[in-house]
Amino acid sequence: MEYVGLASSIICFIEVGCKVAKCYSDIRSSASGATETNDHVMTMTHDLEDATRSIKAFDSTRIDEELHDLAEKCEKLSTQLISILHGLQPSRPGKLRALLKSIEIYRREEEIRRMEGLLVGYRQQLMLRLQLLMLCVNLIVGLRQHNCGLSNSSRL
Repeated sequence: MEYVGLASSIICFIEVGCKVAKCYSDIRSSASGATETNDHVMTMTHDLEDATRSIKAFDSTRIDEELHDLAEKCEKLSTQLISILHGLQPSRPGKLRALLKSIEIYRREEEIRRMEGLLVGYRQQLMLRLQLLMLCVNLIVGLRQHNCGLSNSSRL
């Protein structure tokens, strides 16, 4: 029975070692010092952060209050995620630093994926709210044009 436990531990160790080695290889071959996955998450997060800042720049009385609140949550989470991702990049080149950062990336991978999932959800909610807002604006414009057409025809 002890052999089964030992074999299980060895398999887990090998699996973790392979993941850390892959991160190490990605960091060493990357120009930015980040893994390809973290670069992708960083780009998506920066884009969302820019979009939410644009939404928040509008006067909150002019836009949907829930949209504004959602933009604030998204910006706060994206700032946190960017901070974590910057912390996972080696500050200076070096094999030991890259190895230590690889281990830290492995350790924080679940947290990063959770935050990325939340951001994807926020992005979907933002898109839905913006589409609904655009639909409302289009309806209002259409009604105004219809009312103007009616008032012009009654003057004739």
